[in-house]
Amino acid sequence: MGIKGLLKFLKTYASDSIKTTTPTEYVGKTIAIDTSIIIYQYVIALKGAGTELIDINGNITSHIYGIINKAINILSSGVKPIFVFDGVPPSLKQELLNNRKKLRDNAKEKLSEESDEDEKKRLSKRTVSITHKQMDQCKEILKLLGLPVVEAPEEADAQCAYLVKNKLAYAVGSEDMDILPFGSCRLLRNFTSYKNEEINEIDLEQILKSLDINHEQFIDICILLGCDYSCTVTGLGPKSILGVIKNHGSIDNFIINDLKLKKNKYRIPDNFHYKPAREYFQNAPVQQLTKTDITWKKPNIKKLQQILVDKYNFKSVNVSKIISRLKKNHPCLQKKKENNSYDLTKFITEISSSNNH
Repeated sequence: MGIKGLLKFLKTYASDSIKTTTPTEYVGKTIAIDTSIIIYQYVIALKGAGTELIDINGNITSHIYGIINKAINILSSGVKPIFVFDGVPPSLKQELLNNRKKLRDNAKEKLSEESDEDEKKRLSKRTVSITHKQMDQCKEILKLLGLPVVEAPEEADAQCAYLVKNKLAYAVGSEDMDILPFGSCRLLRNFTSYKNEEINEIDLEQILKSLDINHEQFIDICILLGCDYSCTVTGLGPKSILGVIKNHGSIDNFIINDLKLKKNKYRIPDNFHYKPAREYFQNAPVQQLTKTDITWKKPNIKKLQQILVDKYNFKSVNVSKIISRLKKNHPCLQKKKENNSYDLTKFITEISSSNNH
């Protein structure tokens, strides 16, 4: 979920913190990529198009095509990506994960009884779940591509923010607004879209300046808007939330000073765990890294070809296209990169005409 309504909140109260940019502005820069999101986006897109990819044994391989295509597209824009993966979910997130599972199970149940094709496609997209094994397969492919992979102890969002805060990356490429309360000074939304002519760059320092608050107060705003680690206070809208933090300075003071006077206006749920949520945004576990831990290497083309053909049953003609694009755009294989982005619609058409592989 990220932070509920945060983008709209910023557009209303801190619009100067958001600017529209183009991919050319990030040529030569290192960008931390929140990887699970882009894999889900790709798999859902293929499933929605009715083009889910499988090998000869019936195993899904959409995620393999997805991560290769996304990685090479990013390279083609002249960016040096660091791919960051989630680790073990924090205990604070368990209730949210349980709810997500219930929604997937409900969608699967409805799907089995649905006859309308459009509704079946909509429900089908809601059943998508990427397994740990599939994520590990994506990591293996990225390493064969010669690209740096970072595995977070828990949340990839926190690890991505760490990379930017420690100047190991310029910004984070993600659709998840959680990146900002975790402390990344720059968030790039729409960065990994296959048609990313326009990117929204959000500047954390400008947010704090525009709202005239500090980072801890911004975290409190995000918690009150709604985050993955706690429920929120019933009856508080965005404008009221901003007023609460501006007037009281923190959620703690709001509860102490305001709720005692207005007992029936707001309801504080028993599971409003704002203190643990705040602590997590400030001190989530991350892997400690230095510049020497982040390296781009020459791709292992021979092994990549072998694993794509033998393990995932890709057709040789499609593997050749992948290798050709990789050679044109990998920073360790050429000095001058050209913009060679690849259209997802065209890609789906090509693989469909080749019996998925």
